[in-house]
Amino acid sequence: ARDALRKALSMGADKAVHVEDDDLHGTDVMGTSLVLARAIEKTGFDLVVCGMASTDGGMGVLPALLAERLGVPQVTLLSEVSVEG
Repeated sequence: ARDALRKALSMGADKAVHVEDDDLHGTDVMGTSLVLARAIEKTGFDLVVCGMASTDGGMGVLPALLAERLGVPQVTLLSEVSVEG
Protein backbone atom coordinates (compact mmCIF):
# COMPACT_ATOMS: atom_id res chain seq x y z
CA ALA A 1 0.00 0.00 0.00
CA ARG A 2 2.77 2.44 0.82
CA ASP A 3 4.41 1.98 -2.59
CA ALA A 4 1.08 2.62 -4.33
CA LEU A 5 0.57 5.80 -2.31
CA ARG A 6 4.07 7.01 -3.12
CA LYS A 7 3.42 6.37 -6.80
CA ALA A 8 0.12 8.29 -6.67
CA LEU A 9 1.85 11.24 -5.03
CA SER A 10 4.63 11.17 -7.61
CA MET A 11 1.99 11.26 -10.35
CA GLY A 12 0.43 14.45 -8.97
CA ALA A 13 -1.95 13.50 -6.18
CA ASP A 14 -2.15 16.30 -3.60
CA LYS A 15 -2.62 13.97 -0.65
CA ALA A 16 -2.60 10.26 0.17
CA VAL A 17 -3.72 8.56 3.37
CA HIS A 18 -2.69 5.10 4.50
CA VAL A 19 -5.33 3.54 6.75
CA GLU A 20 -3.73 0.82 8.84
CA ASP A 21 -5.45 -1.02 11.67
CA ASP A 22 -4.63 -4.49 12.97
CA ASP A 23 -8.36 -5.07 13.54
CA LEU A 24 -8.88 -4.94 9.76
CA HIS A 25 -6.79 -8.05 9.15
CA GLY A 26 -9.19 -10.86 8.32
CA THR A 27 -12.28 -8.65 8.14
CA ASP A 28 -14.72 -8.90 5.26
CA VAL A 29 -15.27 -6.34 2.51
CA MET A 30 -18.21 -4.78 4.39
CA GLY A 31 -16.00 -3.98 7.38
CA THR A 32 -13.21 -2.71 5.17
CA SER A 33 -15.57 -0.43 3.23
CA LEU A 34 -16.97 1.00 6.47
CA VAL A 35 -13.54 1.83 7.89
CA LEU A 36 -12.32 3.33 4.61
CA ALA A 37 -15.50 5.41 4.17
CA ARG A 38 -15.15 6.84 7.68
CA ALA A 39 -11.50 7.69 7.09
CA ILE A 40 -12.31 9.33 3.75
CA GLU A 41 -15.17 11.34 5.27
CA LYS A 42 -12.88 12.49 8.07
CA THR A 43 -10.09 13.67 5.76
CA GLY A 44 -12.33 14.95 2.96
CA PHE A 45 -11.95 14.16 -0.73
CA ASP A 46 -12.29 15.41 -4.27
CA LEU A 47 -11.61 12.07 -5.94
CA VAL A 48 -11.25 8.54 -4.59
CA VAL A 49 -9.29 6.08 -6.74
CA CYS A 50 -9.54 2.34 -6.11
CA GLY A 51 -7.55 -0.41 -7.77
CA MET A 52 -8.84 -3.51 -9.49
CA ALA A 53 -7.18 -6.07 -7.23
CA SER A 54 -7.32 -6.64 -3.51
CA THR A 55 -6.22 -9.08 -0.86
CA ASP A 56 -9.76 -9.56 0.50
CA GLY A 57 -10.70 -12.36 -1.85
CA GLY A 58 -10.53 -10.37 -5.07
CA MET A 59 -14.29 -9.84 -5.22
CA GLY A 60 -13.96 -6.40 -6.82
CA VAL A 61 -16.89 -4.96 -4.89
CA LEU A 62 -15.03 -2.61 -2.55
CA PRO A 63 -15.22 0.41 -4.90
CA ALA A 64 -19.01 0.00 -5.27
CA LEU A 65 -19.52 -0.39 -1.52
CA LEU A 66 -17.30 2.60 -0.83
CA ALA A 67 -19.18 4.79 -3.32
CA GLU A 68 -22.48 3.75 -1.76
CA ARG A 69 -21.29 4.53 1.77
CA LEU A 70 -19.98 7.93 0.64
CA GLY A 71 -23.13 8.69 -1.35
CA VAL A 72 -21.22 9.40 -4.56
CA PRO A 73 -21.33 7.91 -8.06
CA GLN A 74 -18.67 5.54 -9.29
CA VAL A 75 -17.10 4.66 -12.60
CA THR A 76 -15.25 1.43 -13.25
CA LEU A 77 -12.50 0.07 -15.47
CA LEU A 78 -11.05 3.45 -16.41
CA SER A 79 -7.70 3.51 -18.15
CA GLU A 80 -7.32 7.30 -18.13
CA VAL A 81 -8.71 10.27 -16.19
CA SER A 82 -8.51 13.94 -17.15
CA VAL A 83 -9.39 16.75 -14.75
CA GLU A 84 -10.44 20.11 -16.13
CA GLY A 85 -10.55 23.36 -14.19
